[in-house]
Amino acid sequence: LDEGACVALFEELARRSGPSALRKLDLSWNRFGGRGGAAMAAAVQKGVLPLLAELNLRGANLTDEAGAAIAIALARAGAAVKILNLAGNSGLSRQAARALGCLLAANSSIQELELGGCR
Repeated sequence: LDEGACVALFEELARRSGPSALRKLDLSWNRFGGRGGAAMAAAVQKGVLPLLAELNLRGANLTDEAGAAIAIALARAGAAVKILNLAGNSGLSRQAARALGCLLAANSSIQELELGGCR
């Protein structure tokens, strides 16, 4: 999926009237970019993925801002993510790292975090 398709996916998901039963989401090697990451963060923040336990965004071309937005959204109380893979996103650096630190401090459900290949 390119950036526009990622935006469309998460905008539609955010329009749901109720939560999704989705537990695993693998969007590795899709081209999220900044807008796709922001749209995903907005959907997560809205609470439409409360059961999501595994999120794989390896090589998703995330920007630092998008990575930070996703981490902040996942840090909210009640997020169930246990496995988060952000490896291969060379656009992630200091801003995302700070937000991921907040995520780890706020969310005790995280058991695995992969960041190989990030700045």
